[in-house]
Amino acid sequence: MWLKNPRTWTAGQKAIFEALHPKHVGLRTAWAYHLKLALQEFWELSAALAEAFLRVVRPSDPQPAGR
Repeated sequence: MWLKNPRTWTAGQKAIFEALHPKHVGLRTAWAYHLKLALQEFWELSAALAEAFLRVVRPSDPQPAGR
């Protein structure tokens, strides 16, 4: 299942995947797969949306510590 594209999963495979969510199970494989899917979604964003996301996550003008 870890090698399949989620867009082609059967209903049963979707249920198994949800049961293996990293929040519920301590599997490193499940965590790594969720990370892969998140990065895949990010890669598919338009350049403008990706740039806006990165500005929110890592602002270009960092605030001094303690503020």
